[in-house]
This record gives sequence, C-alpha cells and structure tokens, in this order.
Amino acid sequence: MDLEVLCSFIHGLVLGVKFVFSMLTVFNRKPFVFSLLKKMHLIIHLLKKFLHYVQKYLQQVPSKQVRLHMKRWHKKYLLLSGLFLLVLIGLRHACRPRVVTLQGEAMGTHYCIKYLARWGRSYQAEVEALLTHLHQALSLSLPDSELSRFNAHDCSTFYFASPAFYPVFAKSKEVYRNTAGAFDPTILPLVEAWEECKTEAIDRDSRQVHQRCAYVSLDYVVANEQRIKKLKEGVKLDFRGILKGYAVDEIAALLRNHGVERAWISLGSETVAVGKPSKGKFWHTALHPHLSTLVGDNLQITLELVDRAVAISGLQAKGSSSPGCIVDPATGDRAHHTLLAAAVVAQDCMAADAYATAMMVRGLVYAQELLAKETALAAFLVYEDEDGVPAFYASPGLHMQQNGRSITLRLAQVST
Repeated sequence: MDLEVLCSFIHGLVLGVKFVFSMLTVFNRKPFVFSLLKKMHLIIHLLKKFLHYVQKYLQQVPSKQVRLHMKRWHKKYLLLSGLFLLVLIGLRHACRPRVVTLQGEAMGTHYCIKYLARWGRSYQAEVEALLTHLHQALSLSLPDSELSRFNAHDCSTFYFASPAFYPVFAKSKEVYRNTAGAFDPTILPLVEAWEECKTEAIDRDSRQVHQRCAYVSLDYVVANEQRIKKLKEGVKLDFRGILKGYAVDEIAALLRNHGVERAWISLGSETVAVGKPSKGKFWHTALHPHLSTLVGDNLQITLELVDRAVAISGLQAKGSSSPGCIVDPATGDRAHHTLLAAAVVAQDCMAADAYATAMMVRGLVYAQELLAKETALAAFLVYEDEDGVPAFYASPGLHMQQNGRSITLRLAQVST
C-alpha cells in the first residue's frame, strides 16, 4: 500500500474516532467505551504523526534500496502497533471492575459486603482483621478487652492502645449531648441490674435498680485521644449501641483506601452504601428482614441508598422479644411507648446507630421531635396505632411509596 494512501486512511480513521468521541462526550454514556475510544484516539493520532514523518523522510532518501527497506520496516511497525492495540483492549477488559462479595460472622451477627474492584481483588483478610481488633478492644463479652478493663478500673487515668476507643467515645459524647442523654453509653449498671432482676425475680421498682442511676451519666467520663478517666467510681461504659455502626464505617474507609468507589457493607442491622452500583442506580437495602416479627413476613420494605448509612434499632432488631429490654438512662425504668423500631439514615453509620437507639429509648413523639431538630437525619419508624396495629412514619427527608405489600423508601435529595 502506498504511504500516502495509508496516511489518508489513518487520517479518516482519526476523524471518525474524534466524531464518536465527541458524541459520547455530549451524551455522557458508557464510560468503558468512552475511555477505550479515548486511548484509541491517542494511539492512532501518534501513529499518524509517525507515518507522516516516515513518508517525508522517504521522499528525501535517494537510495531505492533504503526506501524499500524502510517500507518493509514500516509494515512491521504497523503490525506491532495493531497487536499492541489489541493487547491494550484485552487488558482494559480484564481489569474492568468486578463485583466481589464477602460474607462471614462477626460481633455475634452476619456481615455481607459487596463492592466493585479491578481484577476482582478480595479484602476478606483485612476486613476480618479489622473486626477482630474491634471485638478484642471494645467488646463486653471479653474480660480482657480494653473496654472491660476500663470498666473494672478505678478513677485514675486509663491509657488505651486501640485507635478505635476515642472515636467511638467522641461520637457517643456528641450524640449524648444532642439527645439530652437519651443515648448514654454509661447505661451498663442499669442493664446489669435488670439482668439480675430477670434471674433473681427482683421487683422492677426495687431500690437496687434505681440506686444505680447515680452511676449513669456520660458527664462522669472524660477522654482525649490517648487516655480516658472516670470522675466517679462505679461508672461503666457500654458501646453496644454504636459499635457495629463504627465497624461498618471503618470497613467502608478501608475499602476507600484501596480505591474502591462503589460498595455496600452490612453488619447485622447496620448498613453503609458507598457511591452507586452503576450509573443511575441505587444500592437497595432490605429493611423487612430486621422487622419481620413486627410487620409480618409478607411486607417488603426497601431503602434506596447512595453515600449514606442506615441503622435499625428496635425490639426485633436488637434481638429481643419483649419491650422490657430498653432502659431509659434518666429514670432507670424500662421504656414503655408505642415505638417498635426506628431505621435512621445518616451520613455515617455510627451516628445512625446511636440516634436510632436514642429514639427507641424515648418513643415516637420524641423521635419525631428529634428528626425535626436534626435535619441531617432521616428515619422510617414503625409504631403501634390506637388499635395495636403496626403503622409507619417516614420523616420529611424520606419519600415513601407503598404499593400493596411493598414499600420503597428513597432520600429526597437523591430522588431524581
């Protein structure tokens, strides 16, 4: 083939690629094809430049034998360029993000993680190591965990090693203040008292229970990033109302550090959605498995999430079969109200977990007032109406669409 004809062909091909490239820019569709055409455009443009200089050089070479040799070399170069382009296309296809699913058991519940990663890389070992560390540091079931050792410590300064201790405490303090004490991790003495009441048949109004209210207030604990201190003997911390939310947030941060931009992480009734699974789509989180004993098995409740977290607190969600499991830290009494469950949506799962717990402590009216004050939150509430039948409330930040036995919830700001 004559070099002049070949150059004209390459020039036409470049114009065609530019046209397709510009059309995809306008419509902004199919990012994989868009990226591939961009690379092809660059390669063909460089090839065209190279052929132009080769043709110009051959026109100046007097020797017919040298010109023939250059033409043969040029054909080999063109073949190698084509092979390189095919390899590039193959590699681009091979490293396209793939859906990876991780599952396991941790913190007394099941976790499920779905994310898109190049080459389908698994981060199961790192996730397991993170969850194991959090369990060993902040679990009450382990007598040698840092939290258990702090609870058994006196009023002298306690130095902790886990990097998770202070962030959990700081968020607990923030929500404690915003909820006027409805969320209070120092509830543990009261929880232990009610557990003793169950096993020893002690009356609910016994002085043994209410005397322990004197040890319940997060104001009795101060901390910074290295140490923590009680201001009163007998104060104990219980992070179970926020720990799973923190764990989910940390898993999301771990994946982001590895370059993952699209993920769905669930640990029990706590969930975080990172990005979108694909353009124009949402991560669908099923709420009904955590509410089935309250609303029945036939009702499907789905929440569409993008870059948000949701946590469910309630009678069934916390693994209880009676309303007596929730204790008001202000009075020491078991909570008595019509609120059955609260699914709270927030920017991070730690906040969602803590605010959901606070709502279950104080009930439906308090939850609605809190949602009116904390505008960054949204919530789906399940409560008993006057006839004792489960009813639903969606805060102004949520769009609720019910179709028969199916309910779809979507945040107002991502509804389009």
